[in-house]
Amino acid sequence: MLAVLVLASGFGVLRKLTDGRVQQLALAADSEGVVAADSPFAQHGAMGERATIVQFSSSVCAPCRAAKAIATEVAATVPGVRHLEVNAEEHMDLVREFAIMRTPTILVLDGRGRLSARISGVPRKDELLVAVDDRRFEDI
Repeated sequence: MLAVLVLASGFGVLRKLTDGRVQQLALAADSEGVVAADSPFAQHGAMGERATIVQFSSSVCAPCRAAKAIATEVAATVPGVRHLEVNAEEHMDLVREFAIMRTPTILVLDGRGRLSARISGVPRKDELLVAVDDRRFEDI
């Protein structure tokens, strides 16, 4: 029983350290990516000129509401950024394509629709602001 308690505590500490952290993904300068209009997320709403925050949610997910509030606020704060919410239960094709393992999961796409960051769990507002306002979008 003590071993189970130690393992559960270790797992809890690990989740606390990694939950909501932004995983920056490298954008290749020579990569065309997908045109925003051709993005699989374009059917869920207009893509942002600078960046798009795509949130995978489910109806029974309590943390999804907190993630939505943060993503909506960031999109309202940064010009050219849009927030799109995708119901993971209804769009299993996208869940499989982007290897979504839990909700909420947030993908940050640049203006061309290329994946630049990934966040599992409720994002931290300051880190999400950095992810969508990353200056590397301007160089590409």
